Amino acid sequence: MKALKKWSRRLFLDKYISIRDKFLSSVLLIVILFGGSTICVSYRHAVLTARQDMERKGKVICGILEDELVGPILTRDLASLNGFINSLKQHDPDILYLVVLDHARQVIAHTFSGNRIPQFILQSSPSSPVFFRDRSRGLYIRQYTEEIKTSTVGTVLVGLDNSILVRKLNRLSAILWMVSLAFVLVAAVMVVSISWIIVRPIRELVTGFKQFVPGGSLPDLSQTANDEIRLLADAFIDMARRLNAMEAASKDALLKIIETEKLAGIGVLASGVAHEINNPIAGIEACAYRLQKNEGLNQKQREYIDLILNSARHIQAVTRDLLQYARHPGQKEEKVELRHVAAFALKLLHYRLEKNKLAVVAEYPDFPCFVMGVRAGLVQVVINGILNAIDASRAGNSIEIKIGERDANYLIEITDHGSGLDPAIQGRVFDPFFTTKGSQGTGLGLYVSYTIIRSHGGKIGLTSANGRGAILTVELPKLAAETVSTAPAVLWGEGI
Repeated sequence: MKALKKWSRRLFLDKYISIRDKFLSSVLLIVILFGGSTICVSYRHAVLTARQDMERKGKVICGILEDELVGPILTRDLASLNGFINSLKQHDPDILYLVVLDHARQVIAHTFSGNRIPQFILQSSPSSPVFFRDRSRGLYIRQYTEEIKTSTVGTVLVGLDNSILVRKLNRLSAILWMVSLAFVLVAAVMVVSISWIIVRPIRELVTGFKQFVPGGSLPDLSQTANDEIRLLADAFIDMARRLNAMEAASKDALLKIIETEKLAGIGVLASGVAHEINNPIAGIEACAYRLQKNEGLNQKQREYIDLILNSARHIQAVTRDLLQYARHPGQKEEKVELRHVAAFALKLLHYRLEKNKLAVVAEYPDFPCFVMGVRAGLVQVVINGILNAIDASRAGNSIEIKIGERDANYLIEITDHGSGLDPAIQGRVFDPFFTTKGSQGTGLGLYVSYTIIRSHGGKIGLTSANGRGAILTVELPKLAAETVSTAPAVLWGEGI
């Protein structure tokens, strides 16, 4: 029983069957059952009615013969017998033959020509009507037997032509089947039309469902019918609005996470700059000004003092850039030059790179690489990539930054020569709050970078061969109809 239930479920429930097919199959099954039962009942009623009419006619003829043939049989008036039965046969075309037997069941009168009486006629039972088929003449015969005076006088056999009745019944059967077939065809056409009216708006809804993307425009699901399908379309539009609202709320939350990560990174950098640079630079600058007032300095000494002051002013400019970057930027997209983005990020991280004794190898094209995006967000992506490379590298290593092209996109590659990533965790590096730095990391850097690049319509990936370092690849679409210039390459720390 369980196997049968499982089989039926797999056959009917787990398999996709369209509403139109279900509707059509159900209606056709009902029509066939109803039409078949109607045909059977109608045909059976027609057969019974025709048979009863034939039996009544046979009994009437047998009754007439019984009344008219008693005297001639008893008197052996064979001429009267033959004359009467032949006259009766000629007046009724349904009578095929008449046979009169005496009490010893010997034929004493009949309507056959040439005394050729088939033996199967004489061997029939007198108790009930007998049905014969004469294949040679293509006739159907129903024979009635009537005893005259309880067979003490004789017996009369009446053969009636049942062919007309059979042909009528066959014709009736054909008509009933044709009517049923026509009814089935009409029902099928009606079912297909009705199912099309039902299925078409459902398919339109399915198409709208597939085209809808959370955060995108609402699909056009206008329905003219005022029924459950209209309610379904309205419910989906309402659900799409809620999804768009949730998507907008998610983006706002994501922007806050990005800002939090950015401010956290800036906080670490700013605290290091303020402690390691600003206070010593103030002292250096004050001492340089005091030395500069000494009138006994020679030309070489004055050049050295001027160099010290210029270097101090350069460090102060870097600090101002850092503070400017720390301000809350607008999220309006603009034309952004990727070489400037990389150079600016390196300028901000110059101190960290020197402190960790890391060299930078920058390879930029000799033409502008413009993309459309949020400059602060792209700078944040490059900073996050360089910070991860710094943390993965040892003193004396180098970090490579390369900007190139691939089809209609620009590529930014940040390569370190550290220990690489464990293949077991390589697929999780872009998950939020996943970090390999313990308490030193937030686990949001690569996740924020991934979200920023995806919002710019680009791609980001991290590949690594264990023990051979890691490569962070950022792919961004080129700015459409961009004007290509032959500007010189921008090295890090220049062009800003």
